[in-house]
Amino acid sequence: MRAQYLQMMGETGVANLEEIILELKERLSGHDEAIRGHQAGMEQIKDALHNLKGHVGVVRYNAFGERGNDLSFSLAIVSKEQDGVVFTGLYGREETFVYAKPLQGGASPYPLTPEEREAINLALQRK
Repeated sequence: MRAQYLQMMGETGVANLEEIILELKERLSGHDEAIRGHQAGMEQIKDALHNLKGHVGVVRYNAFGERGNDLSFSLAIVSKEQDGVVFTGLYGREETFVYAKPLQGGASPYPLTPEEREAINLALQRK
């Protein structure tokens, strides 16, 4: 048995198996702490990504009926919780107007046009 023990320990430079086991236990404890830290960091990243306003929807349309082209637009940039902003550009031959409306929970303190609602819905469908 002693011969097998010496063969196993070989040239490790450690004369006691108990020392090796204790060292391995300490290393494992350190790895467990690191893993918990990484898991907490990943949860923070997951929460941050969840709240990004990265969903985009665009609707182009002719704001003035038969005159002109589909140069007017509504652009929604929203998070999964429907927080964000809607930009609307109304193109006319002489003038162009751009409006921005904040969104919180899919609603705005300003009235939303059907095109703006459509842009919000398009943005939420893209994942």
